[in-house]
Amino acid sequence: TAITASQVLTGYQGWVNGNKVTGTMVNYANQTLTSNIVTESGDNILINIPSSGYYDTNSQISVASSEIISNLNNYSDDETKVGTWIDGKPLYRISGVFKMPIVDTAGVHNTIGYDVAKDVDIVVDISGTAITNQGNVYNPLPSTNIPAGTNTVTYIHVWYNVYENKLYLRSSRTDHSGTDAYITMYYTKTTD
Repeated sequence: TAITASQVLTGYQGWVNGNKVTGTMVNYANQTLTSNIVTESGDNILINIPSSGYYDTNSQISVASSEIISNLNNYSDDETKVGTWIDGKPLYRISGVFKMPIVDTAGVHNTIGYDVAKDVDIVVDISGTAITNQGNVYNPLPSTNIPAGTNTVTYIHVWYNVYENKLYLRSSRTDHSGTDAYITMYYTKTTD
């Protein structure tokens, strides 16, 4: 196969069938180029090469840490690997919107479970908020309340049962009956 100008470094020449070929390939050997195109593919972060040319083992592609961090700060209802836990295992995050259980009588609790993640080993953090059925107040999970004029303690809770692989929401508050709860959970897995 005959060489073309794009296969020869700039500043070099070659001959093909008696014709001189002057190189046009940019030499990026021992240089650092900046890329601002970062995409996520499963467990990997892909960095686009900013320009075509020749790269050697001393060439580097620089990406602003904010580009990488912005990818890690995208919350998703898909399991996302976001770091490493103190035991060296990968740390995962999953977020979602779940319905609070129906509560007809204040102080009488009801629980609902959701299949969220599989093979959970350690739940590092689980938190969120639940909106009231008036749609104007977000209460943190967990939360305890004593409504004015009553002696009834009401609450909303969230937890994860690793044996059942279920996220649970429990409530004894009628103002959260069937409303949305926004939950984020960080965890390690038994399979890592």
